[in-house]
Amino acid sequence: MVATTVGAVTVAELVKRLEAGVAEVTTSDGWRAYLAAQAKFHSYSLGNVLLILAQMPTATRVCGFHGWLHLGRHVKKGEHGIRILAPMTVRRAEAGSADREDEPQAVTRFRIVTVFDISQTDGDPLPMHPAQTLTTDSERGAWLYARLLDLARAEGVSVRTAEDIRGSANGAYLPSAHAIILAPRLSVDQRAKTLCHEFAHALLHRQTGKPRAEQEAEAEGTAFVVCCWAALNTAQYTFAYIADWAHREDAAALVRKTGSTIQRTAAKIIAALDPAAEAGNTRETA
Repeated sequence: MVATTVGAVTVAELVKRLEAGVAEVTTSDGWRAYLAAQAKFHSYSLGNVLLILAQMPTATRVCGFHGWLHLGRHVKKGEHGIRILAPMTVRRAEAGSADREDEPQAVTRFRIVTVFDISQTDGDPLPMHPAQTLTTDSERGAWLYARLLDLARAEGVSVRTAEDIRGSANGAYLPSAHAIILAPRLSVDQRAKTLCHEFAHALLHRQTGKPRAEQEAEAEGTAFVVCCWAALNTAQYTFAYIADWAHREDAAALVRKTGSTIQRTAAKIIAALDPAAEAGNTRETA
């Protein structure tokens, strides 16, 4: 760890590190492989989701026979597929109706297709999401969490732990209730980072019309800078998290676009956590 003077220059340097780290993730082979795999899993309609779950309640990821082959996996012998409906566009003449000027020239029909759950396949493991959840329970994480908890409550933001977090999310900010919910399964360090992320949402996004990707970049970037100040390295999670929200767009540009907000918000939180920091030193992970 290297001691550095706290101030706008230091925070700006951390934002530059964030930009470089996010850019590195989005050019890695692992990230490209992950996106290629995700492209094979289409978003299914509510009707098809219900069809899938009715036939296989334990299904998690489904794909067609050839789709699995492209991912290096094959359907196991004897497996019965899951039937869903796939839209197809046909010309009206093909649909059995004479063409008329006042009728559309193409119509949508549905056909039955077969998909298989990953549990019905063998082969190469799927590329994993590169965002690695923090698993450590450090004293610095415990200290940061306790201080952030006090700060959030002083700002009128309630914080609670609950099981009702949507999907695999680590936390959530509820603008209508001005409340933060944290998942109970988190390690000490992940809980501290997540609380900082959600608290940044509370400071910045109670009422906002910004695109979701910008909001997430601002919140996660702020958490990264504050955690670096507290000697808690969240790079393994933060870089991939922001890249994920940017998806196929320029993730480094997203950091540059939100950088001034990240700097300003992180500096505000750091000053509130430790007013002496503005006149002293801080801890920074290498």
